[in-house]
Amino acid sequence: MRFSLGWIKEYVEITETPEVLAQQLTMAGLPVDSLDTGTKLPDTVVVGQVLEVVPHPTADRLTLCTVDVGRENPLTIVCGAPNARKGIYSPVALVGCTLPNGVTIRKAKIRGEISRGMLCSAIELGMGDDADGIIEIPAAEPGTPFAATLDRQDLSLDIEVPSNRGDCLSHLGIAREIAALTERPISLPRFELTVGGESTPDSFEVTVEDPEDCPRFTAHIIRGIQVGPSPDWLRERLESIGQRSVNNIVDITNFVLQEMGQPLHAFDLDRLGTGRIHVRRGRNEKITTLDGVERLADPDVLLITDGERPIAVAGVMGGANTEVDEGTTNILLESAFFRAERVLWGSRKMRLDTDASQRFRRGVDPDGVAYAAKRAAGLIAELAGGVIAPEMAEVMVPGFLDHAEVSLRPEKVGEVLGDPVPDTEIALRLKALGFTVKKNKKNPWVITVPFWRRDILEECDLIEEVARHRGYDTIGERQYNASGVSAPVQPEETRVGRVREVMNGFGYHEIVTRTLVEQASGMRAGLPAEVVKNTFFPILDPPSTEEEGLRVSLIPSLFQVVSHNLRHGRPDVRVYEIGKTFYRSGDGNGNALPEEETWVGVAASGGTFPPSRERAGRSYNYLNLKGIIEGLLSSFRIDGPKWRFYTGLGLVPEGATELVIGKDGVGFVWEVSEAVRESFDLSRPVYVAELKLAGLPLETGSPVRYREASRYPVIRRDIALVVPESLTQDEVRTRIQESAGPRLGELELFDYYRGKHIPPGHLGMGYSLTFRADDRTLEEAEVDAILETVVKELKDRGIARREG
Repeated sequence: MRFSLGWIKEYVEITETPEVLAQQLTMAGLPVDSLDTGTKLPDTVVVGQVLEVVPHPTADRLTLCTVDVGRENPLTIVCGAPNARKGIYSPVALVGCTLPNGVTIRKAKIRGEISRGMLCSAIELGMGDDADGIIEIPAAEPGTPFAATLDRQDLSLDIEVPSNRGDCLSHLGIAREIAALTERPISLPRFELTVGGESTPDSFEVTVEDPEDCPRFTAHIIRGIQVGPSPDWLRERLESIGQRSVNNIVDITNFVLQEMGQPLHAFDLDRLGTGRIHVRRGRNEKITTLDGVERLADPDVLLITDGERPIAVAGVMGGANTEVDEGTTNILLESAFFRAERVLWGSRKMRLDTDASQRFRRGVDPDGVAYAAKRAAGLIAELAGGVIAPEMAEVMVPGFLDHAEVSLRPEKVGEVLGDPVPDTEIALRLKALGFTVKKNKKNPWVITVPFWRRDILEECDLIEEVARHRGYDTIGERQYNASGVSAPVQPEETRVGRVREVMNGFGYHEIVTRTLVEQASGMRAGLPAEVVKNTFFPILDPPSTEEEGLRVSLIPSLFQVVSHNLRHGRPDVRVYEIGKTFYRSGDGNGNALPEEETWVGVAASGGTFPPSRERAGRSYNYLNLKGIIEGLLSSFRIDGPKWRFYTGLGLVPEGATELVIGKDGVGFVWEVSEAVRESFDLSRPVYVAELKLAGLPLETGSPVRYREASRYPVIRRDIALVVPESLTQDEVRTRIQESAGPRLGELELFDYYRGKHIPPGHLGMGYSLTFRADDRTLEEAEVDAILETVVKELKDRGIARREG
């Protein structure tokens, strides 16, 4: 999630550099993925000082500006901005500069006058939506890169907030963590409400059908507002985290959501009509949400209604029938606490993942419900000119705001962390994090949990808080606990270890790719579309369109990795992955879990070795990868794997070669088609293989036997054959070996040929046969006799010897 450093500084003093702060947060369990200064500006956008402004001689709305950019001579720039005037400082894009919007600045003649650069507005630099005038900046040395003058408080932090830390999905929550880590006070937003008119409870009723779904609901009425644009400070706050401004009312609710983590919603009061809010489950009725989509609300979905019709999906999104627009003058501001599980189901059923639903699903501060509503009401009255009705309409379950208490044995902290931690330090660290500590000498301490920490449920959670506050990097090295050394190694672990050892030895790099993929990726990879469609296992609440469900094959991800490397200048790519694939079961039960299988995926492209003065480069081909797979199999003591053309209906493209061990097919090898290469932007031929990990036997392979090498000379003979294309090389080899008998030591294919002198439907193949005996020197006549037997046997099988 993206947080603005300048925004956080409104609540807590920060003297550390952003890099040090990021390290502190990461070691406290809030990993900072990146520090972002926003749009990256080239050094050719520099500070310029406008020295003179005169009207353009032939254009009423243009001016000629003389601008100092730190060079020997000022530049003349044609400008149409109304605020261009003598003395101001503004960013200037020099000739040759390419702006974030893709525009390249060139020397140009504009209405007869030469312009040598451009004075920039916010929209042109990607720093906002303002296109009405050039940016005015504080005085700085002309020619200084503009990016170097930007205040680093505009920097944003991309923080990976853990799923149990809903309290950190707000700027105030992150500020609270920083205050605890740096031992500095936190400043909460201050506001005063001026009220008037009829009170909200006297004019409006709030009821909840099931308090378990909605333990607390509050409503404020604000009358006499004027909907319009937001002030600059509010718009800039939202833009700093990537949100766009809508209008002052919507912007205020979004601002408070990002500030405090409490979702709010403003209804047009005059469109409610009934003077009532009623929260209940859906009754298989339709509601059109703010995105303009009509959706069906079943009993799993929690709704906010006006007593007659749905007006919002609770905790997810408001309805279009009560939307605030330019004509709204009176609003009802809702702030509530909805049960996380109910919002989760509503979000999934409606296929809506919103900022509000994300926070309710992780848990919001029950005490902050009313505080956030008052904060928003005060801002609305200030920025939209409204009058807040006295009091608020509220429904709350008795005891809902009772604090949770958890017992803690202080001695247990040191036992778990491995280092002694003094009692005073434990107490200070917990207090810094907002906990109240009641010490007992003989009994466990009683720790009162703050409202915003709904994830603290037991003693181990408190111990983790102490560890976090100390920093995970302070935990010392521990003596290895050898209690599990004698645990048996599982077969899959042995297989994985052997595959890694062999593939790394062959020069392949192991990769890890995502399990969640889009369904279309399998079809783009050339896998049979119907099989992909029938086996793909979608998830209910996908985080993005590229993560629709569980992968059915490793191949698409391998293609993406190969494509990325080829596009970034690495012509030789050798990668493999060991990972699970998932298949939807065929029983038709939509709630059944997918079947899982572990595969080894391999992909290669480029050359077998780079060219040099001593030798020419050679491109990688299908046989190279087939040889790699056979080398891997030999490490599992599989010396004679069988290969055949695949004719099944599995998750491999047509024309793949299937690997057979015994009677079982355990893998495939194929060359990527032109269509697939184009789809994945693969600029070179790519060869892939996949093997079932469980198909690699550990104990059933041929035993390793050693024998003394023969001391007697060998006799080599070559034989050229004309083979029907319907036969595989493996079949030819088997027949030669069986007919030659035990004197045949080695058999190697050294040539194959199609074309002249070869009948259609046939292939010319050249084999080298090496004969030997362990006890004597073979006679030439013996070898001739063996060779005649081989030729006769092959002829009986339709394989002719090619003469001449």
